[in-house]
Amino acid sequence: YAEIREGVKLALESIRGNKFRSLMTIVGVMIGVGAVILVNTIMDGFNEYAESSIDKIGSNVMYVTKWSEDTDFSNLTEEERRRKDITMREAEAIMEMCPLVKAVSPEKKALRNVIKYGDKEVHTPDDFRGCWPTQPIVTNRDVAFGRFLDDGDMRRKAMVCVIGPEIADALFETHAEAVGKELRINGYKFTVIGVQEKIEDLFGISENDFIYI
Repeated sequence: YAEIREGVKLALESIRGNKFRSLMTIVGVMIGVGAVILVNTIMDGFNEYAESSIDKIGSNVMYVTKWSEDTDFSNLTEEERRRKDITMREAEAIMEMCPLVKAVSPEKKALRNVIKYGDKEVHTPDDFRGCWPTQPIVTNRDVAFGRFLDDGDMRRKAMVCVIGPEIADALFETHAEAVGKELRINGYKFTVIGVQEKIEDLFGISENDFIYI
């Protein structure tokens, strides 16, 4: 007990004798602790943002493509050039042979698209997509107005489409107004049957400017 009391006394005397140095030490410790807390807070916020963004496109989704996103098509190997296209048969095989897979939706994109309604026009480079009715399950995304494509549309090969909210913003006064309207897409007529819900951009990439058929 006496040793502890003597130690405390010496420490207080040292602080009183070196007030400036003691103050700087305290400030340094406060800045260090504050910096650690700040960095942890920023990282937690970024992780939450990333997780919520990924959840919106499906955190338990696997994408299968012929080539990776960063493929240099001007420098393909002979093996890559001879790679076979992915077909509907692969998608059907996954559904038949993989019981743990909840849903499969093949997707085909068209390039350099023009969408017209009345005197309004929208250009979307590669977001005119063919898909299956299971797409909302795969992407974890609901329809805000109207409905999504269904099996009846598939059987009839119906000329109907579901549009993203940015397309609806560009062509109509309200999203609800879009349902039932006829668009001309690349020269073909499609009736809008649904407008999907809006989600936040994924790392600056819009997920709201598409058309599904």
